[in-house]
Amino acid sequence: LVITLLVFLLGIMIGTQISQSTSSQLQKDLEKLSSQTYVLELLSQSGTGLCAFYESQVKEFDVETAEFGSKLDFLEKSRGSEDPQVIELKAQYSLKEVRDFLLLQRINNLCGKKFVLVLYFYSNKDCLQCRQQGYELTSAKQAMPEKIMVYSFDSDLDSPVVKALKQIYEVKSMPAIIVDGR
Repeated sequence: LVITLLVFLLGIMIGTQISQSTSSQLQKDLEKLSSQTYVLELLSQSGTGLCAFYESQVKEFDVETAEFGSKLDFLEKSRGSEDPQVIELKAQYSLKEVRDFLLLQRINNLCGKKFVLVLYFYSNKDCLQCRQQGYELTSAKQAMPEKIMVYSFDSDLDSPVVKALKQIYEVKSMPAIIVDGR
């Protein structure tokens, strides 16, 4: 009985350690992604001469952002959507996604429209349609990764940025999809 209890406690401690290190790594990854966004924001001030560069950087950056989103989704599923670290990471990620969205709008304007920008608002609370639309958007993104940029926002987050976007685009119910501002 004592050995069983020790093995059980050891398993809990290892699981907690892995979960904490995952959260720390996600924080570092998010800081890296934010730095990359900042560099592109600065470069976009130089005008249209770098359009080919912007496009290549955005594509590379999109892959890294998608990987981060998958890791964050995994963390949320393993810890739950009410976990304080999950909520904080999602809030920071939402802010980063808004910066990316605004940057891509600027690049589209500078270089001629190249990317279809999709804002997706969802809820994790009793929304089966949200899950289905999420899968459909993932499929569309996989079918045209060079063309579609999807920015997903958890409407249940108490985030001023998400609230502002919902107000700007008059989002009243979930799920909601805004494609190129419509």
